[in-house]
Amino acid sequence: MLICQTIVRSFQIDKKENYSIYYEYQNLAHPENYVRRLGADGLWEDKYAPTSMLKEGAFDINDVIQGISEKMIRRHPHVFGNANAEDSSAVRKQWDEIKAEENKGQLKDPSAMAKVPKGFPPLSKAQELQRRATKVGFDWKHAEDSFEKVVEEFKEFEKERQATDFPDKNRLEEEFGDILFSLINYGRHCGLNAALALSKANNKFEKRFRKMEVLAETSNFKDKTETEVLSLWEKAKGS
Repeated sequence: MLICQTIVRSFQIDKKENYSIYYEYQNLAHPENYVRRLGADGLWEDKYAPTSMLKEGAFDINDVIQGISEKMIRRHPHVFGNANAEDSSAVRKQWDEIKAEENKGQLKDPSAMAKVPKGFPPLSKAQELQRRATKVGFDWKHAEDSFEKVVEEFKEFEKERQATDFPDKNRLEEEFGDILFSLINYGRHCGLNAALALSKANNKFEKRFRKMEVLAETSNFKDKTETEVLSLWEKAKGS
């Protein structure tokens, strides 16, 4: 089970890097600047750099491999040099310090959010925004506090929804987005990955719905009463 969880989380990390690399490559005029990132962030997870990027001829696979080799040596002076790192926390701190030094003068945007990939799917982006905010000290101290924020956002949504007979859709979407963002943050405080949690919920719903179709011997429930549909759903849940 632990191996499966590790594989899933590795996929999540790798997907994050691929979104970041591809988006930046597509939106900047100098793809050669991303050779180092392709190696370090694309190949390091045992994946090949996106073939379409390499085929355009701005660089070849040897450039990518050289980039990752140089980065790993540079970022691990306790292995390849004379530095000392007593435990994994010290290694991580050393990595971050070296990375920050390498990036000096490179980032035009000084914000803590500067490196959040713009091409991220919304759910993944919410988690990354929250993670980076936490690293610089902007976060609730307790899970209970973040839960109260969820409750507050639900109340604000209902207030907006009930304010008029024809509520503004844009305002409702904004308020609903706040609910989702706060829920993702609450899950993070509980040690949960929102993307994995939602994936499990999707799979559970599909499995139960398919079972309900089998029980009802139909895929169309429009002619059934609400009571009948709910009864089928409860049977599907229990089977």
